[in-house]
Amino acid sequence: LVNSVEFGTINYQNSGDNGGTGYTDLSYDGTSSATELVAGNSYFLNLTSGPYQPPNGSFEHYKVWIDFDHDLQFEATEEVLNAQINIPNYSFGVSVAIPVDAAAGYTGMRVRNVYNDGSFTPCSSHNYGETEDYTVLIQNGLPCIPLSSFGGHDGDYTSAVTVGELVYTQPAAPVHAYTSRMNLGTHMR
Repeated sequence: LVNSVEFGTINYQNSGDNGGTGYTDLSYDGTSSATELVAGNSYFLNLTSGPYQPPNGSFEHYKVWIDFDHDLQFEATEEVLNAQINIPNYSFGVSVAIPVDAAAGYTGMRVRNVYNDGSFTPCSSHNYGETEDYTVLIQNGLPCIPLSSFGGHDGDYTSAVTVGELVYTQPAAPVHAYTSRMNLGTHMR
């Protein structure tokens, strides 16, 4: 299992024991599960394996993806870490370069661990392992996007905006805490 994740300001410790569900959505779970990154910069991603000791010849496999293009898919080119570990409670990591052309705004980061199978994908099924999702905010020029660690949960979001002839209604809580509506506008004097 994944026992800790450290990346930018994400510092999620003892995350691995989630009651055996195999999946934890930490997208907007507070300040320890979201981070702000700048396109073109590099950041160190550090994971710690869980307490399980694989038998000789077996391994725990770890992969991490960041949805740099915000298309809601973790693609092979978005894989930023791929490691094979057979030591319990082992800390390991990699420097992650955020592409200069990474899309600005909120996006997802998926951390996965699968026992004894290194061929897994972001969405494949397995008997043993764990998946954790985090929030990454990529800044890529102006305007700046504020970091929100909790997002628009519990009805706490802008549901409508009316200015002049511009009328916009948000039918449901948005997936992320920021949505660009620069494609909408109105004339004002």
